Amino acid sequence: MNYLAPLLSLVLIAGCRTTAPEDLTLTEAYSVADLGGGDVVVDFGALPRPVLLVFWQSWCGQCRDESPAVSHLVRTGGGGWDTIGVSVDKEADRARAFVEELRPAYDSLHDPDLLFCDALAVGSVPALVLVDRSGRVAHRSEGVDAGLRRALKRVAGR
Repeated sequence: MNYLAPLLSLVLIAGCRTTAPEDLTLTEAYSVADLGGGDVVVDFGALPRPVLLVFWQSWCGQCRDESPAVSHLVRTGGGGWDTIGVSVDKEADRARAFVEELRPAYDSLHDPDLLFCDALAVGSVPALVLVDRSGRVAHRSEGVDAGLRRALKRVAGR
């Protein structure tokens, strides 16, 4: 039994990130597809405004529940930031059906290869990640809450 402790320690250490998600700063550009099949480049090193990324998947009940709250925030929050949905569905058809059914107040991209998830250390959906103009992660949450509202006011200068 004593031989398992060192092995378990190695597994736990190997799985830890060296950068805490709150300390992430992105400076790269990422190219992903929009739900119409075109390519969109998001350059975190040159954001004109803060961006709220909303990670979701079509089968996720909590994502379905959160979508109207995010849409309400987009419509009534005063602006000063952009909001982009990020579907992590493997199949674009499922993502398109989700958008057609729920009609969120923001456009969504299709990221089946999890480029954004990996870059932003997103491990589950729903996830909301606010990135400021400099590419720094300013806030992350599983939904619209008071902390997100405060962070939006802070980074949007409102």
